[in-house]
Amino acid sequence: MLLADTEADILAYDFDESQIKYAHNVIQPALARIRPGREKRVTFECRDFLTSDLQGVADGLLSIDVIEHIEPHLTDKFLDNCRNALTDKGVAIIGTPSEYAKAYASERSNMGHINLFTPDRFKETLRGHFSQVFLFSMNDEMLHTGFDKLAHYLMALCVK
Repeated sequence: MLLADTEADILAYDFDESQIKYAHNVIQPALARIRPGREKRVTFECRDFLTSDLQGVADGLLSIDVIEHIEPHLTDKFLDNCRNALTDKGVAIIGTPSEYAKAYASERSNMGHINLFTPDRFKETLRGHFSQVFLFSMNDEMLHTGFDKLAHYLMALCVK
């Protein structure tokens, strides 16, 4: 909902058709009630970034809690498609739980996390796809540049 407060047109993707239906049936009407008129700038589409070949369609890309669910051998394909979807001056924000926090996460939280990253691996992986990568750490709701090995969550600002 916070993104809807910007002047940007927002295109939201998910590979799960049920999530797109939920977005159309629940999120879009809620947005219309909370931010009348802005709901027209938010579009939801079913798309898999592992198979999509979007070229230069977005100035910004937000991928939160996705990469840790992607098979490790498909990581480069996913990130190539993310980068390619950006315009020449586009930026991406990519976030994932930290490998170091796995021991403290619940069993349910860890389900499906097949591709967790240490801070060093995350930054190096992203550097293979983006010209600049700025790594941030997150604990609870605090985003910082502090000691990343204590972070529960990693976020990177990536410049095409």
